[in-house]
Amino acid sequence: MKKTNIKNKNSKSVLCVIQARMGSTRLPGKVLKTIDKNTPMIAYQIRRVRMARGIGKIVVATTTEPTDDKLAALCKKLGVDCFRGSVDDVLTRYGDCAAHYPLYSTIMRLTGDCPLIDPAILDSLIKFFNNSKLDYASTSELGRETYPNGIDAEIFTKNILEKALEKAELASEREHVTLWMRTTKSVKKGYISDPYDFSHIRLTVDNMEDLPVLRFVVKKSPLDAGYLHYISILTKYPDMWLKNNHIRRNEGLARSLRNDYNIKKHIIPEITRIEGERVILRSIRIGDASAKWCAWLDDPEVNKYLETKGTTFPELKQYVRKKTGNPDILFLGIFARGENKHIGTVKLEPIDRKNKKATLGIMIGDKNYWGKGIATEVMRLMINHAFNALNLDEVNLGVIADHKSAVHVYEKVGFAVDRVEKNAVDHEGALYDKIFMSIKCGS
Repeated sequence: MKKTNIKNKNSKSVLCVIQARMGSTRLPGKVLKTIDKNTPMIAYQIRRVRMARGIGKIVVATTTEPTDDKLAALCKKLGVDCFRGSVDDVLTRYGDCAAHYPLYSTIMRLTGDCPLIDPAILDSLIKFFNNSKLDYASTSELGRETYPNGIDAEIFTKNILEKALEKAELASEREHVTLWMRTTKSVKKGYISDPYDFSHIRLTVDNMEDLPVLRFVVKKSPLDAGYLHYISILTKYPDMWLKNNHIRRNEGLARSLRNDYNIKKHIIPEITRIEGERVILRSIRIGDASAKWCAWLDDPEVNKYLETKGTTFPELKQYVRKKTGNPDILFLGIFARGENKHIGTVKLEPIDRKNKKATLGIMIGDKNYWGKGIATEVMRLMINHAFNALNLDEVNLGVIADHKSAVHVYEKVGFAVDRVEKNAVDHEGALYDKIFMSIKCGS
């Protein structure tokens, strides 16, 4: 295989992140299945990626799940960094990984199901990307692929990754790392392609049928073989090529897009964005879970009147995942306008659509924003959204009587007391009354 001589001065500034996990739905544990004698698939891929001249560092990005401990152990044995992050929000996993390596301004994305990735193609993509001054580049333009399935690589700037982290809202955009980049017109994109269409050739391992095909090809190839060599082998042995030729390309992406469509059409809009004078409220996502949020819940001043008093980062992510996946909950982050700074949360839970009412809860976690009327603005925005966008007739809440500042805010925006339950709340070793309040549409 001819190796590309990369001379660009930025050629070694590329961080190659290989996305891999053991919990594949179609073929569990595939990244550790052997492909060459006793060589696990991910190890074979790493050996080939190391042949690329333009990559400065290789990192395997996996999840925090215990099932991926074996993968992390193999990375350590191979001398490759392993970064562990979000299970479902893969975009955040990439963002956190990139932040962990601040010296790299360019990220290459590979997936662990492509052990035959071609290092010469990786170098060509890096050269094309650097010379074209793009935000994003790839070997595969959606619907116009020319390289075999499995010779897929993407490269993008850290700046555009950070923008995707902020802007990507759909579940498909969080699961498929670069989908927002590829579908957003303002992102400067470019693609490299083969002069011939080989997109019908499968050199990837997504399903059980793929594994014997790649094992056969690897057995007949040197480690540094190029993709055209693999194609020539399958051309000579059509019976082997036909074993996995029926499998559709990008099945996972197609499924995610269908799920997004169904969520939008049949449940509630997944994306909610409400803009106020000083704040923006938008749908919470897994990537918003942070050490800062954990610190709010650990702070005695913040959690004084909350049911939750302290949490771990994994517990917080699980909490967010549970809330965001429930169609009867509207869970929004509160962000300072102009700064995009996460300062709190607000939610309607549950939303009783049959009786057209919902229960409201709010937390301003960042104490720098206390006493500045932020809670009042957020409450008014949420009430307006509940009545005008969700078509509800009533919003209600419950508050400990001792929490006088909150009661004042609620009364200020129009809530009225419905009833008071005496000694209903055991708070810090003392019994307090609980006030139930509501506001009706049109009141």
